[in-house]
Amino acid sequence: MKIWTLTHGLLCLVFISGCIEKETELTLYYANATNRTIQVFTYPGDPFSSSSDSSWFNLSSFEKIGLQTTSVRGEYSSLPNGIFPSFSKVDSCVVVFSDTLQVTHFTRSYSLDQDTIREDVIAYGDSRNMLNQEYFNIESTGEHFKATYTFTEEDVEYAISINE
Repeated sequence: MKIWTLTHGLLCLVFISGCIEKETELTLYYANATNRTIQVFTYPGDPFSSSSDSSWFNLSSFEKIGLQTTSVRGEYSSLPNGIFPSFSKVDSCVVVFSDTLQVTHFTRSYSLDQDTIREDVIAYGDSRNMLNQEYFNIESTGEHFKATYTFTEEDVEYAISINE
């Protein structure tokens, strides 16, 4: 009887442990395809922690960094809703090229009236906005997605034009 109970218990444990739900992950990357250094500051602080430090990340020329990995339960063949960071802790990011050329990127909550936004601000709906999921290159490798936003020479040229 003890052996049957022990065997039954082990079988139940194996059965339960074999039914673990899979997770789908997303890693957020930022890449610099320019020969300029890039500093990114967020206001009022780090979008992924409770830190009030506004310096979010730095990129050397032609560097790519992964910043955060998030996950949701389940297995998805396309990017699932709710996995992409909402950046709800910040209202804007300031991108500085070569320590001098500054451009502000607004989050969704600050870009509702795009007609009144200054030219030195990139609205959420603009294709250069580094916070909008639509402008990331999304790659899938099975249960893992990679979302990459790439800063290009066009971004630098725009920063030059508004900082002249």
